[in-house]
Amino acid sequence: MTSLIFNCEVITPMFLGGANPAKTELRAASVKGALRFWWRAMNGHLPLKDLKERESFIFGGVGDDARRSNILIRVNGGFQSTTKPFSPNPWLFRRIRKNDRFGKLPIDAKLLILEYLAFGPVSLVNRQKIYHEYIPVGSKFTINIIIRKPTVPTEEILEAMNLLSIFGGLGSRSRNGFGRFNLGLPPGFDKPDFLSTIRSCKNKAPSPYTSLSSKTSLWDLTISNEYDNNWNNVLFDLGVAWLGSRVNYDDGDKLTSNGIENEHVFRKRVFLSAPLNGDNNQQDLYYNGKRLKLDRHSKSHFFGLRKNNEVIEGYMLHLPYLFLENSNWDKGFRRLKTHDIKQLQVEYENVYKEFNTKLPLHSLTPVTI
Repeated sequence: MTSLIFNCEVITPMFLGGANPAKTELRAASVKGALRFWWRAMNGHLPLKDLKERESFIFGGVGDDARRSNILIRVNGGFQSTTKPFSPNPWLFRRIRKNDRFGKLPIDAKLLILEYLAFGPVSLVNRQKIYHEYIPVGSKFTINIIIRKPTVPTEEILEAMNLLSIFGGLGSRSRNGFGRFNLGLPPGFDKPDFLSTIRSCKNKAPSPYTSLSSKTSLWDLTISNEYDNNWNNVLFDLGVAWLGSRVNYDDGDKLTSNGIENEHVFRKRVFLSAPLNGDNNQQDLYYNGKRLKLDRHSKSHFFGLRKNNEVIEGYMLHLPYLFLENSNWDKGFRRLKTHDIKQLQVEYENVYKEFNTKLPLHSLTPVTI
């Protein structure tokens, strides 16, 4: 057996729960599930039969594919959780109005960017901000991956762990940049180059779920020397880019920012993530004048944060997928025809392409893949 011990440091707040969701608990099962997600994202091009066989060989399977996992994960950490607010308002918020590079995004001062991104674990109850317990930045923990068989692809485990630490994270709101950690590699192993991992999939076809493929896009955050380099500022900038590219906000006599649609219109944004809550109602997808109540579609953009020589770097990774490949039925029990699925895929691609053209307007530079 081979043992891979990773020394990790939390670089953005990590919202994790166990049997009691209100209490923080870092569990091996959480790490394994997240690692499995990113391994699958690296292998979405495989035929389904081959994918399931390889996945169950490494991570274990149930049902017809039941077998024992060939990796065992153990987690250790002596951190102290906290409920301390992490948004240092008001100066962070003033940056929106101060600099044109943030799109002049006029949002009510009660809605701070970081707390917006953490909505759920951070909530407003009777005008009081309530924070769930989280593991604070700077906390240390170790992940020990024990590989039972020599035929388990160790390099794929290392690459998936690297993507997990930068773009995946652990816990709630992970797609919004929370739960990121710096990954210390075991002795004798070099850290994989995440760009090489992404580029290795540039000729692969997209799959029915978020995975690396020929459609993948990556942006690098341009960090201003005007502000301190810390997780607050980097995640703030990524949040402004995300919000400013989604919505044009009404600032009294004119619309500002560079979003794909106006504040109270939801026809395009439901393609970015669904269901979408807006104007105190659930906003659904409309097609040919008909309302479609589809399954949940998580957003396919992932905020990336990486600690590189004490500098926090920011990224945006987009993993588009076949939008309705596994959703032939809507919640109204109406079958979608093949033509409808293909047409909705075209609309989905048009929306995310338009959205992606907005990101460079908010300090994000495309990276050649």
